[in-house]
Amino acid sequence: YCGKCFEETGDDKYYSNDYYETALEWYKKAADHGHVDAQCKVGEFYYEGKGVRRDTSLGLEWYVKAAENNQKDALLFMVEGLSKGTLNGNAAKWYKKAAEAGIYLGEYHLAICYENGKNGVTKDAKKALEYYRSAKEKTEQLYWDNDNDWPNNTVSEVWKMSDKKVKELTTIVSKLDKKEQAKQKAGKGGVIPPKERQFGQPNGNPRHN
Repeated sequence: YCGKCFEETGDDKYYSNDYYETALEWYKKAADHGHVDAQCKVGEFYYEGKGVRRDTSLGLEWYVKAAENNQKDALLFMVEGLSKGTLNGNAAKWYKKAAEAGIYLGEYHLAICYENGKNGVTKDAKKALEYYRSAKEKTEQLYWDNDNDWPNNTVSEVWKMSDKKVKELTTIVSKLDKKEQAKQKAGKGGVIPPKERQFGQPNGNPRHN
């Protein structure tokens, strides 16, 4: 649409900043009518000072608005900023929202939260494994889609760390599952705990006279 056309022209170093200003005007019109991609663009222009005086607070407001509406670039912006410490806020909320939108970086950082019980998230090895595994699969697919090469260092690092964590947590979760199965078996009468055993009922089998 119009905003994108003017932005692409403004990207050309031979043209003045006027094209960015015009692009922003069109993006704002679309953003005011609820267009989520335009909302993200308005956030980008203000945050980076493209065609307008830089205003990170106003830019962030627009990014948040777009992210609340599940715009993926805006969600990625929130995840990157929160994970690097350049933004403040409810990290777990945005990691979850990004993960639900299928963004690998959101899944990866949410996995870290579940693994370590960070950012108000209850520690859960099984959920951590689930999100690490999904992040690994998505980054691996990006590698294949890019002619067997990593698109960037972030994708490569997330795959490497997720692969390592999947191996570690698979072992941990397997042990937890075995303990849970043993506990359930005991509760069903397979084994009566020592304190509950009664005379004449060894190993949970009633004695018949």
